[in-house]
Amino acid sequence: MGATSQEGTGIGSVDKLKPLIINGVVKAENLGVDILHNWKYDINATGDMTTESNISADGDILSGGDVSADGDILSSNDISADGNISSGNNVTADGDISADGDISSGNNITAEGYIRGDAIGQHLNTSFYTFTAGELTNNSNDYTDFASVSYTPVSGSSSLYIEYNATYAVGGGLADNFRSRITVNDVEITWRNQTWTNSAGGGTRSAVLFPITMVFSNSVTTALTIKIQAKRDGADDILTLNTNSAVLKVSEYAR
Repeated sequence: MGATSQEGTGIGSVDKLKPLIINGVVKAENLGVDILHNWKYDINATGDMTTESNISADGDILSGGDVSADGDILSSNDISADGNISSGNNVTADGDISADGDISSGNNITAEGYIRGDAIGQHLNTSFYTFTAGELTNNSNDYTDFASVSYTPVSGSSSLYIEYNATYAVGGGLADNFRSRITVNDVEITWRNQTWTNSAGGGTRSAVLFPITMVFSNSVTTALTIKIQAKRDGADDILTLNTNSAVLKVSEYAR
């Protein structure tokens, strides 16, 4: 193949205890010929790695060009290519899967690490938060924290879609007004209000407090404190929220 190996380890070598390092192209042209390297070491090629069968390593699979197989591409650690990663069947890694080009599979792509794209609008991560504090109340004109979580973005250039919903009730009657909001690091990013008329039935004449949603433009990879708050805003009644019914969702997208 015009390739050289290091330390006596090459294709077909009995000694599989060393890395398989090919300074060139690794190619198996005949159907059913695998590119395999067992034990705990890597397959590393400065050029393309191509076979009509499988590529498998208990270590890393690393290529300076493309990694391509008509069968499976399997690694117990990372799969990385400066070009494309393509498989006619499964692509599986216990670590990260990364490529400067495209990643494609005729079946499944699975990693115990992460698979992420950086194109605008690509989904990067989602976190869900539930709460078990029971009923919380607010009978003050100051904001009360009904939820407070720490979220660490996976990208320093992303949009966070924040949404919160919960069951709540307000006692009493006549004219009242309450206000809810979302803050990120104690800065308000959106608010909603609910106003009751001073009449029989006390009908609502505004948006309700929850659910509440907003998009936050993020530029850091350090922890952000996200809070859901509410307060009386011209009222004399008590707002009661059941946290056991509440859920907060943060979805992160590339931008």
